Order: sequence, then structure tokens, then C-alpha cells
Amino acid sequence: MASTLVNINQSPTCVIRLLNPFTTEVKLRQDAVIGDAEKIDRVVSVLSSKENDNEERNFFAVRRVVTSQPDTLTECAKLTKTKEVSQVPTHLKSLLERYTKGKTKAEIDAVAALLIKYLNTCSTNEWDLGLTHLTEHPINTGAVAPIKQRPHCVPLAYAAKEKGALEDLLRKGVNQMSVSPWARPTTAASSEILLRCRSVKM
Repeated sequence: MASTLVNINQSPTCVIRLLNPFTTEVKLRQDAVIGDAEKIDRVVSVLSSKENDNEERNFFAVRRVVTSQPDTLTECAKLTKTKEVSQVPTHLKSLLERYTKGKTKAEIDAVAALLIKYLNTCSTNEWDLGLTHLTEHPINTGAVAPIKQRPHCVPLAYAAKEKGALEDLLRKGVNQMSVSPWARPTTAASSEILLRCRSVKM
């Protein structure tokens, strides 16, 4: 690496050029030490005050290092000034109370502001579910033939709850109608609601 003169009072970073004289490929990892900084007493002469503005694509990446924090409020502090504990949604109040025992007023306000900022991260109820396209979960059945099992009758006491739960899942897009030859009997999803998976694809 060639020597470079940097004034850390004006800019703590500089553009560097690296030369690999060997045929072996070398990978530079993040936070790798590629040089040492030395303090100099005085500058005899400056060959070039800055990089040529006309040059392009002569560097791979430049990362700005912040050495001093400006005297401004952080994002959490800004939220704390505008948000109050009373504005925390009902489904997050128990979470706030559980994790702010013995905390100061400022810390409680900071946690409340954080919960208000990310309130959509936590589900509000049992059926507040969402969908994602970030990953897929295939079920490989191989050459196994579909197994058809006789559906079981749902007790009349659970029929209305079962129908309501299935319709709710269909409305939210969690389940969808299926014409698959695979069939399963009624599956207990909770102690109160029985779901029939025979006509629904999960």
C-alpha cells in the first residue's frame, strides 16, 4: 500500500490503492488491518491535495468513519420527547410493565418510544398472522402415494367455532382452498377450537 497523507482533523478516511504482486488471490475482510498510521511533525510539501475528480471507478468502496458525534438528539430521544407511556398500545402494555420494573422515568419513556415505533412487529391477537416470501418450506413427499383418511365428525359444540376459525384464516390469506388428493382428519389446533384440514391447504 502506498503512503498517504491524511489530516484527521478534516477527514478521518482516505482513498488507498492496494497492489497484489502475487498470483494467489487475496480477499480483504471487513475491519481487517491493512496499514498503520503514524504521526508526522510537519509537512514538507504536498504533491496533490486531493484525488483527481475526473477519475472514476478507481476504488472499490469507501466507508466514512465518524469520529465525533454531533450535538443532536438521537432517534430514540426524539421519539421519547413526542411519545408517552400512555400512548403504548394495549397489547404491549404488559410487555412494557414486565421489562421496566425498577427503571427510571427516562428509561421507561425510552422503552415506550421503542415499542410505539415497532408496534407492528408484535401480533395483537392469536389470529394476527402474516405472510412472507423470504423463504420457502417445501414438503417433499417423494414417490409416496397420497393417503386418504376418513374425516372425523366434529362435535356440534365446536362446529360454529371451527367454521368461524377457518373463514377467518381464509380471509387473512393464511389458508387457501385446495383440491389436493391429500386428506387429513380433523386436527386439534387449540383446546377450544378444532380445525378440519381436509378442505384447506396450509
